[in-house]
Amino acid sequence: MSEQFVADCMANNSCNAVLILGVTRSGRAFRPGDWVDRLAGRFSTFGKDKLLKYSPCVRPITVEGMRGLLVDIRLVESDPAAFRFVMDFAADNDLTIQCLGGAARNDSGLDEVAALRDAGSKTS
Repeated sequence: MSEQFVADCMANNSCNAVLILGVTRSGRAFRPGDWVDRLAGRFSTFGKDKLLKYSPCVRPITVEGMRGLLVDIRLVESDPAAFRFVMDFAADNDLTIQCLGGAARNDSGLDEVAALRDAGSKTS
């Protein structure tokens, strides 16, 4: 499911990022509750200041009070195995996946992905 979903998004150049939410497609909260931190942590590093730095391609985010993972579509080209790992995790756990693209605009006129990245940097 995940490969076809992302392939369809990329085919029409509408997908800039994939948002994986911590809720299953049947509406149940995914457990364990720290799954986002664990998964994003696999792609993070420690800076010279000894603080954790999330990858710009895989980062935790909170959307309307729900934890999720924002995956930049450029990860497909830079590290296909990592992208497959994340998408397989989402598919194996029946998580909700949304394709986010530049074509969708919110009321402020900001790109949907940029708006989420900005919100995530303030709340995550």
